[in-house]
Amino acid sequence: AKALHFPLPLASTAFTMFTAASNAGYGKEDDSAVIKIFAGIDLPQKKEAL
Repeated sequence: AKALHFPLPLASTAFTMFTAASNAGYGKEDDSAVIKIFAGIDLPQKKEAL
C-alpha cells in the first residue's frame, strides 16, 4: 500500500497500536496483547487447566 501510495488509515492505526504494545514489552505475546496498552482496562486472568 505504501509503495502504491494507496491510503489505508486503519492499517496505519493498527501498526501504531502494535508498535506501542511491542515497545511496552508485549512483543512476544499474541495479537490480543495489544489491548494491554490501554489505561483503565482490567483483563481477566488466565484460568489454570484442570
